[in-house]
Amino acid sequence: MNSPSDLYQQINLHYHLPDQLTLHPISIGLIHETYLLVALSGERWIIQGLHPQLNSIAQLSDYEAVTRHLHQVGYPGPRLIKTQEGACTAEWEQRQWRLSTYVEGETITVVDSPQRASRGARGLAQFHRALQSISYDFQRSEEHTSELQSRQYLVCR
Repeated sequence: MNSPSDLYQQINLHYHLPDQLTLHPISIGLIHETYLLVALSGERWIIQGLHPQLNSIAQLSDYEAVTRHLHQVGYPGPRLIKTQEGACTAEWEQRQWRLSTYVEGETITVVDSPQRASRGARGLAQFHRALQSISYDFQRSEEHTSELQSRQYLVCR
């Protein structure tokens, strides 16, 4: 885990964001190291130190294409913010860091009622409808696909 001052310094080196930000660790989630960034104006972003197995060029290209498409069709999803150099991520401390827009909402960690499950299913259906019109050749790697299949996360290709 990074210190807030180290993160702040690296963010300023790689991204065009306001000078004064507060950083808030987000502890929900098991994959990436995630922080909420808040400017004095109230504007917010999410920065994530990506898991080493989920930061390939192919995966980042797919993420950029999906978030761009969702934005174009008016779906309220996050949007990738490129570095000052135009890259999808910045690297420091042997880790790739991805900056995205913040999406207002509630994070649900437990489905505690049929109504909540129904809302989640509707949201997933809206997400899939929004992606139906994407015109993009996904860059998935055979290695990643094989890994998912071996863990039974992916049952078809």
